[in-house]
Amino acid sequence: MSQINNDLVRLPKDTQLLRTSPIEKYAKVKNSMNKPYLGVFNIVEDESNKKVLIVKESTYSSEEEFCVAVLAAQRKKALRDVGLLWLVDYNAEKINNFCSSFHKVKSYYLPHYQDLRMLMRDREAKNTPFSEQELTFMLFHLTSGLATLHMSGFTHKLISPECIDTTNLQNRVAKLMFHQDDPLADVKGIAYNQIQKQKELYLAPEIFTRTSELLKPKTPLYFDERKLDAFSLGMTLLQAGIGKSVQDCYDKRTFKFNEDKLASHLDAFINKHQSNQMLTDAVEKLLSLDTAERIDAVGLQEMFPRIEEIYSYYEIPALCWRRKSTSLQPSRSDTSHRLKGRSLTRTSAPQEASSKADRRRGTLRPSSTEVHSSSFQLSHLKSEVKACTKVRQAVHSSPGTSSRVD
Repeated sequence: MSQINNDLVRLPKDTQLLRTSPIEKYAKVKNSMNKPYLGVFNIVEDESNKKVLIVKESTYSSEEEFCVAVLAAQRKKALRDVGLLWLVDYNAEKINNFCSSFHKVKSYYLPHYQDLRMLMRDREAKNTPFSEQELTFMLFHLTSGLATLHMSGFTHKLISPECIDTTNLQNRVAKLMFHQDDPLADVKGIAYNQIQKQKELYLAPEIFTRTSELLKPKTPLYFDERKLDAFSLGMTLLQAGIGKSVQDCYDKRTFKFNEDKLASHLDAFINKHQSNQMLTDAVEKLLSLDTAERIDAVGLQEMFPRIEEIYSYYEIPALCWRRKSTSLQPSRSDTSHRLKGRSLTRTSAPQEASSKADRRRGTLRPSSTEVHSSSFQLSHLKSEVKACTKVRQAVHSSPGTSSRVD
């Protein structure tokens, strides 16, 4: 066993993953809420700095599940994007009872009070549809947040109005919420559960039309999860933009996707917001039925102008946004473009210029051919945890060897 390859993701024992967040000492529960996406969570105040956060608790009965959850939390904690309701910190503990023990992970997120579903209902009741400006900033920030997730190896799998935070939409910011008790949850199982529970659907047609096959173990089904996320984001924005449900696209009895209904909704969206071609082009590209033609969040983000250009187009004073926003997108040499009449087409700027712009942004974006190889791939974690567990068991059973794998 002395020849063990320690580069096998050197996963520590569960005790080495335990940590106490500094927030834990000062967090005082103010209220509890129950939302469709997050479920039950507490609203807490950090008494050391008076900041309000939300905390979501997840419990794990096995060491493997706990290891995966903590490793995912470590990487999520590093994600900072204006378009994400990001993870501020996490607390990982082991709780021992008289007869058993289990693990608990507390995730501390930025505050959340209102989701897009709540806001849509409120707007419908007041007959005040979303403005072109609101939809544009939603598109911009949510695409940025989703692209950040994808470039970090995560996929969301459950984008809908319930997982979009609109608490701060009056300041032109919408955030994508991303919390999964099981970060390795299978997209097929998640989609199947949504369909069987009669939830409102925002699924891509390529997975919805295969509903009857999703849980068959002998039927290998492979989906591009980034493209699935892109379509769900497009359907969510489409519904917000036209102010009416898009559920008539999904026949839950025959599992057929109604392409004519989608085309009708898209026409309504384009006619309503035709003055902003960037907005209409983006939604149309996200909702392409041909997966080869459908754009993902990373590709769409690369086509966007800088955030400064959008604020300038809507004539929002600089002092109003510089404190709240950063330049989320690479700089363009041509800043004269306006959103009116602007189509989304790829620029042919040299790679060197793009790299410099990304460094100014604070995150060096890998090229499209490097995204998969440089990303943290969650799909590998489970097998790695199991492999390390077997190594530990072998070490324990070998005479004369240490019980610790270094």
